[in-house]
Amino acid sequence: MEQLKKNYRVWIFPFGMIASSFFLFITSLYSLLLFHVLVELFIIVIAFGIFVIAWSSRRYINNIFLLLLGISYLFVGAIDLFHLLTHDDMNIIMDYGANLSIQSWVIARYLEAASFIAAFLLFKKGVNGVHVIARIRSRQIFFIYALIFIASMASILAFNIFQSAAVTGIGMAHFKAYNEYIISAIFFGSIILLFKKRKIFDREVANLLSLSLIMKVIAEVLFAKYGGVNCFADILGNILFFISFLLLYKAVIEGGLMRPYRFLFLDLKKSEKRYRSLVEFSPDAIVVHSDGKILYANGPAKKLFGIEEDEKLIGAELTDFFGPEYRERIRLRIKNIFSGKWKEAPTTEMEILHANGRTISVEVKGMKIIYEGKEAIESIIRDVSERKLTEEKIRSLARFPEEDPSPVIRVLGDGQVQYANRPARRMLLHLGWSEGRVLPEILFLPVRQVLEKGIKQEVEVTCVCGRVFAIMFAPSLTENWVNLYGREITKRKIMEKELIETQAELRKKIEEQLVESYKHLGLVNRKISLLLELDSHSQDKKNKHEIVEYILNSLINLSHAKAGLLYLAIGKNHFNLISSAGLKKEKLSGVQVVTESSADFMRQLTSAGKRVNGSCELVNPGLFNIESTFSYFVALPILAGNICKGFLFLGFNDRKSMDVQELEFLDVFAKHVSSALTNSGFLN
Repeated sequence: MEQLKKNYRVWIFPFGMIASSFFLFITSLYSLLLFHVLVELFIIVIAFGIFVIAWSSRRYINNIFLLLLGISYLFVGAIDLFHLLTHDDMNIIMDYGANLSIQSWVIARYLEAASFIAAFLLFKKGVNGVHVIARIRSRQIFFIYALIFIASMASILAFNIFQSAAVTGIGMAHFKAYNEYIISAIFFGSIILLFKKRKIFDREVANLLSLSLIMKVIAEVLFAKYGGVNCFADILGNILFFISFLLLYKAVIEGGLMRPYRFLFLDLKKSEKRYRSLVEFSPDAIVVHSDGKILYANGPAKKLFGIEEDEKLIGAELTDFFGPEYRERIRLRIKNIFSGKWKEAPTTEMEILHANGRTISVEVKGMKIIYEGKEAIESIIRDVSERKLTEEKIRSLARFPEEDPSPVIRVLGDGQVQYANRPARRMLLHLGWSEGRVLPEILFLPVRQVLEKGIKQEVEVTCVCGRVFAIMFAPSLTENWVNLYGREITKRKIMEKELIETQAELRKKIEEQLVESYKHLGLVNRKISLLLELDSHSQDKKNKHEIVEYILNSLINLSHAKAGLLYLAIGKNHFNLISSAGLKKEKLSGVQVVTESSADFMRQLTSAGKRVNGSCELVNPGLFNIESTFSYFVALPILAGNICKGFLFLGFNDRKSMDVQELEFLDVFAKHVSSALTNSGFLN
């Protein structure tokens, strides 16, 4: 039997909604005027009913959604009533035509759709999880809607500034269709907001509101396709609009009046549960006591005192759980609360004596309450021992930057120095900064950059005293400030400079050595080429004189000799001058023929067949000491087998260019000359 009653209650509303919609459709076939009057009277009654419910319950609930929606429907219903009375076929308010009625309809729908948006936006959870009114009073809301109502009606009655919605002889203007689409979009936005905040509402109420808004969206789209009084889209739109108000009736009037806990007092029920849980499951210790004796203690209080059994705790003296030095203070606080001197006892720090003998630092605050019908004090005791340890660590960490030998600075986004340790202040003073001024530009520019980009940056700065610092700029990801961490790199910069200078000097020396090496290598290549060319020219027997000149000139160029003479044997111990270079012709008359007796070096040269070199003064060259033209000489034998067939004489200003390697080359060169002259027929 109970199940049948329950099923009856479940199905009676859908059946009634279908039956009444069918009845309205039948009346539209009989009289469109009767159809429109019935639909609009019903939605007007629903609108006024929503206002009555919301306004009557405003003192008992804290629900901005119901309050705002209820007040809005008072004025929506009033405008809809004006729309009905100004209808052409009603003949009540005449001489305005169809335009006034349609304009009032558009205004009512805009006000209704916008009110849903505002109600959903303002309906939110407060700090304690309760749906709050956001400090908006009912009178303020009523006054705002009254102003909107007056301005809207004045725009179509007095000032005629509202655009025409109907054209005489033509019908509905495009203005109405466009606005119906816009209103439909606003209602659709309300559906989205309802979906986002569906957890705030009772599930059944949220479903009914969703269906009501969906019907309004479809109805507005059908109204936009209005094609005349007999248009099926208009009839269907009015029926859907009628159904939307039925659903709104189900959600607000029945859900709020018949079963108020579903909607009106949903917040109150949740709040009561939360407050009960606050005491039972609070992380802080809560103790209720009267006349100094404990009446109630929650779980954290038992844990804090180290006593789990209620028998040992309930009825015990509260002061027994605190250190002796705090007991008189506790009695004074209790006296001040009960006497009314204090509405609430200020928070103070004390120490609790745990059952195991250790002391625990706590914060205590209290207020007078009614507990089980009599006055008592509720004390909230918070364990702050960990916090005090943390504070000590924080204080220790706070001292850390001050003791840091490197600069540490915190700068706000506007360039103000919030903190600077001692080394940092010294550095800033050398950069031209003084207390109260913004950061120097050389540091302020990177601060702005790292705040804009949100990434770290390192900059080197040089003080007027010559000290150089590398500054790391680290921006805060949540606050508008930057930490600057500096380290002095003066010694490193000096070492880097010295290293660069040393590298530059070393590079210069290497380059010079390379140049010398290239020069030496070029000279060697030239010497090798000369030897190869000697062998090549020796094959050509037609140009013997050219061969001799080539040999002598090449030798002088390579050895840097001042003068060179080439002699060939014309008899026993007689040598005739074949070619010369570096001496004028008038100075060659005395050296055309040379014998072993002409100079001391000739005997050694001809008998040993080896090179002779040395100072002209020491060797006593005799006739080769031509007016002191040169001071050092080298004589190279030209051999055919083991017989000296001639010699090359080279004179130098000094012997600086004649090192061991040069002399060895001249020996090799002499052998090649001997071979070249033999091959060319000079020595035959």
